[in-house]
Amino acid sequence: TKAMYNNMTKKSLWKNLNKPNVYLDETARRLAMNYRNAFGRLAQALVDEKQPKKAIEVLDRCMDILPEYQMPYDYFILQIAHAYARAGEIKKASDIWNKMISNCKENLSYCARLPVEKSWGMENETQQNLLYLQKIAQDAKKTNQSAMEQKAGKLFEEYYSRFYQNNQVQDGGN
Repeated sequence: TKAMYNNMTKKSLWKNLNKPNVYLDETARRLAMNYRNAFGRLAQALVDEKQPKKAIEVLDRCMDILPEYQMPYDYFILQIAHAYARAGEIKKASDIWNKMISNCKENLSYCARLPVEKSWGMENETQQNLLYLQKIAQDAKKTNQSAMEQKAGKLFEEYYSRFYQNNQVQDGGN
């Protein structure tokens, strides 16, 4: 972790990734997703090594380099939120979790409003958002954030039952 910490916080030049006027094409976004993942893994390792202050420094650096307006929140941001919570930065974790919950609710609400005959193409989107909610609930539970666990879990249960217990989502249109 020492070498990775030094490389990611001191040596690497993260030029222009956080500038709103810089366009990130698909290739650059995929590379940035790898960066976010690496920052999250490093922060988790630092927390495991009982270095929460360094973990928070790494996470703050990640959020500065890859802000949401430049890199929309995705699966890898959940690792960032979990690391924040494990390092003791509950507010920062909760801010990310709340934003993800809001995004998931908006996406799932849209999918739920689609007529059945038009919803078959949205199954991946639906499953991805349900996965995010489930992961938030699990990570919140691991870090003793019961209100967040309940919030994400309740929304997961609501939409899971809408889509799968009521058979709203079709299997590939078949």
